[in-house]
Amino acid sequence: MSGVLYRIGRACFAHRWLVVGTWLVVVVAAGLGMKVGGGQLDNSFTIPGSSSQTALDQVQTDFPDAGGTSAQLVFAARGGTTVSSPANSAAIKRALSKASAAPQVAAVIPPRRSHLVTRDGATAIATIQYRVSVAHLDSGTLDALTGISKAADSHTLSVQAGGQAFSSLTSGSASAEVTGVLIAFAVLTVALASLLAAGMPLLTALTGVGVSVLTLHGLSTVLSVSDTAVTLAVMIGLAVGVDYALFILSRHRAQLAAGLAPAQSAATAIATAGTAVVFAGTTVIIALAALSVVAIPL
Repeated sequence: MSGVLYRIGRACFAHRWLVVGTWLVVVVAAGLGMKVGGGQLDNSFTIPGSSSQTALDQVQTDFPDAGGTSAQLVFAARGGTTVSSPANSAAIKRALSKASAAPQVAAVIPPRRSHLVTRDGATAIATIQYRVSVAHLDSGTLDALTGISKAADSHTLSVQAGGQAFSSLTSGSASAEVTGVLIAFAVLTVALASLLAAGMPLLTALTGVGVSVLTLHGLSTVLSVSDTAVTLAVMIGLAVGVDYALFILSRHRAQLAAGLAPAQSAATAIATAGTAVVFAGTTVIIALAALSVVAIPL
């Protein structure tokens, strides 16, 4: 393994611009594949053969209207009023009437019927039951409910839409990953005392993760790819990508400080630290693949 990695490291250093160009082509190709395929990730979750899945399937068959997802309209009175005040009560009725006619809505349960009204009458919650699951909601369904809530909002009544149906809108948010990358860059800059050295592990990790995510989106055209898989790919890819790159980078910097020539140092770092990276990475892949074998339906 060390001999093979040494030759790879030597060749990559000798043809570094070709290597960079090749990776750029791979990234662009993955992006084009995702664009052309236009697949959609699957955010539904099923465990065939499990007791809970059997029960859900039975509910969907016998009570299709109850088998879908649901949302809530939260009404909060303002200015010393209550939800039963004439103006607020009329606004709530209009909002629920509009919600009943909204796309894919199976039923609307008013707050009084579901007993979701606070004792002081300041807050009430209406339940919006949809005919389909979150994965099968049309793009404009939740927008329609949000529009209804905004239209009912006034100086005496606050109206907010939320609930399980909106859970898909928060998945896949990149804010946490971006924050993590910025923090990692700051920590690496201080630890390595070099912007270039701090940026290289992040650059390689982001490149690998970018290719993986774009490829998963492209494969969703012909395969069922869960949106959870993309989230895990980003989390695990960034973590191990930065970590493993630091193994090699630290060895390379130490060898350069000892007076080794850059070409020789790059090849040696790949042959030594790179061997540990290959072993660790293979272990992670085997462990993840084993989950599909040992998973037992609940």
